[in-house]
Amino acid sequence: MTMKEMRIGAIGIDKDSGNSVILLRDIENNRALPIWVGLPEAKAISMAVRKIRTPRPSTHELMQNSIEKLGYSIKEVVLSDIESDTYIADLILVRTGQEDGDIVTIDARPSDAIALATMCGAPVMVAPHILAQASISVNPEVDAKEEREFKEFVQSVKASDFNLTEKVELPLDDGPALD
Repeated sequence: MTMKEMRIGAIGIDKDSGNSVILLRDIENNRALPIWVGLPEAKAISMAVRKIRTPRPSTHELMQNSIEKLGYSIKEVVLSDIESDTYIADLILVRTGQEDGDIVTIDARPSDAIALATMCGAPVMVAPHILAQASISVNPEVDAKEEREFKEFVQSVKASDFNLTEKVELPLDDGPALD
């Protein structure tokens, strides 16, 4: 399963629900993944994007400091699944100085994981089945090209293009008429 790296494309308010939303975009800027979060989480991510630090450590700064004091760094954040319309995220930690050594995985809320990744400059990786299920297109030119290529393929394909080893005869029934 090849993960897709995503970056924060926008932080805003969903005009229909009034809820905060983080829009992750792929590197090629073809797909976007909306993640609805609470207002405090959106504010924390916004502050991380703008590199604003509070006079005293925020909760995310406390977490980042704790990870670092324990000798780890955030290697990446992984959005690995969707369960009941909720994204499942993990913080992937690696012992400082050991790129592939001592790895620790910690279950996290996506908003917290994204805030920490943003603060640390770590990549946010998303599983392909999440993108297939929940992402939206942001590049109509690419969509039109893919649609055109698919139509050309369908129009050009012949039965002889397939290496059929067995012929299967299907019985005809008196199913519903197609009017």
